Order: sequence, then C-alpha cells, then structure tokens
Amino acid sequence: MKHAGESNRILVLVIFAMLFWVILIIRITQIQLINRGKYVERANAQYIQELKLNSSRGLIYDRNFNLLAINKSVFSVGVDVTEVKDVNYAAAQFAELLDGNKAYYLNQLSNGKKFFWLKRGVDEDIVNELQNRQVYGLQIVPEFRRFYPQQRLAAHVVGFTNVDMKGLSGVELVKDDVLSGNAGLARLQRDAFGKPVADRTYEVDEPESGKNVVLTIDNEIQLSAEQELQRTVKQYGAEGGIVVVTNPMTGDVLAMAVSPTFDPNKPGDYPPEYWRSRAITDNFEPGSTFKPIFMAAVLEEDVQKPDDIVFCENGKYNVFDQTITDVHGYGWLTLRKVIAKSSNIGMSKLAQMMKNDVIYQYARAFGFGVRTGIDLSGEVAGELKHTIEWSKSTPLALSRGYEVSVTPIQMAMAYGAIANGGRLLKPRIFANEFQTGDAKQVVSRPDVIRQVVSPQTSNILVDMLEEVVSDGTGKLAQIPGVRVAGKTGTAWKYDVIKQAYSTTEYYSSFIGFFPIEKPELLIYVMVDNPKHEYFGGIVAATMFKRIGQLARRSLALDADGENRITEIEDSTEAIVRNDAPDEYVEQVVMPDVTMKRAPVASKILGQLGVDVEFDNYGQIVRVQNPAPGTVLHEDASATLTLVDVQNSEPASEYTKVPKVIGLTIRDAMNQFALENLHVLVQGSGKVVRQSPKPGEKIKRGARCVIECEPSINLAEYKHW
Repeated sequence: MKHAGESNRILVLVIFAMLFWVILIIRITQIQLINRGKYVERANAQYIQELKLNSSRGLIYDRNFNLLAINKSVFSVGVDVTEVKDVNYAAAQFAELLDGNKAYYLNQLSNGKKFFWLKRGVDEDIVNELQNRQVYGLQIVPEFRRFYPQQRLAAHVVGFTNVDMKGLSGVELVKDDVLSGNAGLARLQRDAFGKPVADRTYEVDEPESGKNVVLTIDNEIQLSAEQELQRTVKQYGAEGGIVVVTNPMTGDVLAMAVSPTFDPNKPGDYPPEYWRSRAITDNFEPGSTFKPIFMAAVLEEDVQKPDDIVFCENGKYNVFDQTITDVHGYGWLTLRKVIAKSSNIGMSKLAQMMKNDVIYQYARAFGFGVRTGIDLSGEVAGELKHTIEWSKSTPLALSRGYEVSVTPIQMAMAYGAIANGGRLLKPRIFANEFQTGDAKQVVSRPDVIRQVVSPQTSNILVDMLEEVVSDGTGKLAQIPGVRVAGKTGTAWKYDVIKQAYSTTEYYSSFIGFFPIEKPELLIYVMVDNPKHEYFGGIVAATMFKRIGQLARRSLALDADGENRITEIEDSTEAIVRNDAPDEYVEQVVMPDVTMKRAPVASKILGQLGVDVEFDNYGQIVRVQNPAPGTVLHEDASATLTLVDVQNSEPASEYTKVPKVIGLTIRDAMNQFALENLHVLVQGSGKVVRQSPKPGEKIKRGARCVIECEPSINLAEYKHW
C-alpha cells in the first residue's frame, strides 16, 4: 500500500510538471509569436519617443502672384505650475503683458493643475519680455500662425483657419487637404531618466509641405471693387452690397467683394454673419436684370424679331386682376426698345406669347435653380419653381425678374453666356497649384457647361444691352473710350413677416460687360436697400462705371481687348460638357417639396421619375426623405410625411410653440408656418434660442423670435 501511495504522488508530480511546461510553452508562444507586436510596441514606448513634425502650410496667391495668405512665426506659451516660484508676481506679469485679468491667472496657478496654456500665437517680443522679467515655469513652443497680409482684401474668398492651421472657410477650407501637406515623424531614444537622445539608426519621415494655391482673383481689381462698394454703401446708407467681376470668355472670377466684410486675421472680432460670402450664399429676386434672360428665350424660339413692335399701353396695363406699370408711359416699342427702356408692360406682353415649359427650360439652361459649381463652400441653388407650381401670372412675373431667386454668381455666369456667344461656363476660382520651387503659372481653361443660345441670338442680345447703356436706363454706366453693354435692375424686397413686397426697400443692381467686340470684363453690382436714391440706373450703374474704369486701367485694357492677363501662361483650350450627367447640366437632384400640397409634390417628383410614398394622412408635406439637394439615381423613391392642417385644432385660436432649437432657419420657419405663427429671425446658421419657449400656449398669428448662430466655435478666436 505504501508503495502504491508513493507511486500516486510521483504520478501527480509528473502530471503537474508536465502541465507547468505545457502552460509555459503556450505562454512563451503567445508572447513571442502571437502577441509579439503588442509587447514590442510597449517596449518601444518605454525607450522610444515619437515626435510629430508639422508640415508647412501652402501659401495662397492672386493670379499675379501677390500673396494673400502666408505663415507667420509665433510662439505658444504654457506654464509649468510646479516651477513657478512666486504666484502673485507671475500673475501680475501675465496680466500686464497679455492684457488679461490678474485674478484669472491667479486662479489658473492655484487650482491644482500642473500645466495650462497661457496663450497661443504670441509674438516674439512678448515672449522675450516674459523671459526678461524672469517669470519661471514658462514652456515656449515655436509654431506658425496663418497671417493674411492684405487683411480684409478678398476675405470671403480666401477665408481663414483656426489656431491649429485648419481651414474653416473659403479657399482655406475647400483646399485644406492641398494646403496642409503631410506631417512627418521623428523617432528619438530615451535614456534611463526619460530624456530624449538622438540616435541616427532611427529613420526620420520628413514632413511634406502643402502645395501653394493660385487664385483667379486679381488683387488690384478686387481692391477697386471693395473700395467702390464701401464708398457706395456709405454714400447711400445701404445695408450692404455685392460685386462680382469675371472674365466672361474663361469664367475666371477676378473679384468677389461683399459688404459688410471682416479681417480674417481676427474673425472673432466680427459677427458670424459677416463671414459668409453673400455672392454665393444669398439669393434674391433680380428684377429687371432678368429681362435679357427672358428675351433670350423669345429670340431663340423665334417668337418675335428684334425689330417687331409691342404696344406698351402708355404706362398702365391691367391683366389677371393686377396692374402692371412702367416708370414712364410708352406706346409702341420695338423689342430692342423694350429692353433699352426696361418696359415691364412690354415684357409682360411677350410673356403671354410664350409657353410655360419653354420659359422654364431656358431659365434652367441659363443656370437658374441649380448651383454653378464654383469651388467654394456654402453655395445655394436659388429657386426656380417648376411649372406645376405656377399661377397664370407667373410667366408675367418671371419676365420682370420676380418669382425667381438668384445668386450674384449665377447672374454673372448667365450674362457671361450672353457676352461670349451663348456658352454657359462654370465659374473658376482656382488658377493652379504648385509646390514651392516649381514654375509659377496661371492656366485658364474654360469649362463649358452647355450652349444656351446660338451665337446669332447672343449677338442680338449684346446689341440690345449696348443700347441700354447708350440710349436707355443705363446711361450712367458709360465708360469713355469703350463700348459697354449692360442692364439696370431695381427690385422690391419681399417682406417675409408681412408676406408682401415692401414699397420702401429695394435691391439696386447693374450688370454689364466690355468691350463688346471681345468682352474681357463682366461686372455685377448689387446694393442692398440704398436710401435716398434706389434706382439701379443711378446707384448701381454709377458704381459699375467707377469699378470698370479702375479695372480697365489695372489690366491696361485697350479698345482691342488686349490685357496683361495674357502675359502669364494662358492655356484657353476649353473643356466642353456635352452629355456629362453632372449637377451643372441636368443632374437629377431632389427638390424641396416641404410645405407644398401633397398632389403638387407628387406631380413634381413624378415628372422626375421618383416613386412617391406617403407617410400619414394630410394635405401638406411636412418632412421629406431623401432631403432636398440629394442626388437621385435611377429608380429613386421618396417618402413624404404629411400633416393635416385643417384638422389640427380647427376650433382653437391658440396653439403650442414648436421646438425648433437645433434646426436650420428654413426648417424652423416651416414648423412655425404649420402652426400659423410669424417668425423674426436674428443671426444666421442654426437655431440656438427661441422665444416663447417650446410648448408654451400662444395665439395663432403671434410673432416668435429665433436666435441663430453658425456651427463654427467662436471661442477659438477670442484672442485673435
């Protein structure tokens, strides 16, 4: 028995020994083979330090290689609280040199944190002064900050970055990947105390600098446009204005001025609504500047000839329960004179000769109701209602530039098509990209979207527009020594609150080009609500003339149309879009059918080949899926959520305030409209506050206030 017991103990020991070695082998295999990478990484982390090597951000130039955005050497200053010897002394120095509050710095030094950033983007002289005053614990990190040497010049085009050199608007945002380059990586070995020691055995991944970007903008023309815009806004007490200057033969944007403006070196000093480029983000009814677009359809379809006559009712015309008037009474006018004298009645008579679908097709062909495709963020498409939504008076309104919303860049490109022989071009804001050290050049390659009208029709329209300037409403736009073609516009502003056109607020505009033999400059001018004088032929035409004279001088433009732009390499081979199904031609995009009646929405989508499903019962579309602007593919379908307005508290004159915080302005206004509530909008962007509070019971027809802010964080700019 004793022998058997010993044998059992030996057997148990042998089994345990074997299990130990098996487990040991498995563990070693796991460490050495399976999880080797993880443990190597942990080991490296203990004695190898990786340092990110920031790349240099590319520069931004105008078309003549004047700098618009550069990198400025600055310092970020932090404080190692554990090394500060005298907290009161340090706080006093920080407050004096950095224009801060001593109590704030005392709190930062005494709240238990071991480190805090004192300030980022500090100039060298302040850093030197801090060091001279023997403030201990400073941690100084050299870095770069984006700097705009031209300050406000072309601010809305160039845009700005945050403190980490990340593009937030304009070209800085759109070309952020190109400008940023690629960061590098350096590896250093640490000693036993954790201090880095250089070791040549570790390779360094060198950073790749960002590319430089060349814009089509011309600094001199941009400066002239901005100065004249500010002068006009001040002279007439206007709310703001916009100027767009292009080369109609190439689509190059030579200037884009917006008022009010801002300094991109310190954007936080300005209200966020100043940052947006209204030339592409705002739309409005153009008024009489739309008349040549309508006339193009009349001529191209051969409905009337240029010298055919139309009776203009001596200044007053009653049709469809409305009265259309002209500023001056006219009898019989040729089509040429209808444009030259800007006769509303003459255009309305022509509209009655046109088919609705033809009018719509030409307006779309000229680029209205779709984005132009300019390479800047925030562009809107404007609004061109489908013929299904037209009333019997809509064609008459369109002929005079109402019931259609346009953007300034759309107008510039549409008139460019008239000037260049009928070709609608995509606007160009980028002329080239190059790495530092490479050859500098500007490349102009017109991107043709479509042929809108024939060259013959284009020539007739140019002649008509020349007569506007020589013997019509645009006489103040005449420029000595050059033949100018253009059109005036004076449009009533629509009051969203009153749901009616204002009789005291206007958009004053003029758009023209020259020399008409070979157009090189096209200038669009819009002044928002000028006081005292408001006619486009006075306010806007005068500004057009001054900008045109300055721009012509800048380009050394002579009567033959030769200019210094061609001295830089200029490849003008055109890119022609014939059948490309892109957004600029006839790409099918989901329209906005919210707040429309269900049958109308269904018919609009049906004509686009979209299958419609209704969610809920009702009369009005409250929500749609896909969202407006979504590119639709073959066999697309849409779900429309309806609301029954008639049956929602029919007997009650009170309703509850809807919750709109977080919504866009448009969506918020739709929600209020469903409850028959008026809205006063303050700011831009998304709704952050509303009054009265959501759920509060108020009387239908009452006015609510919503406060909106952009999504960009202003806190990043408080020290700029």
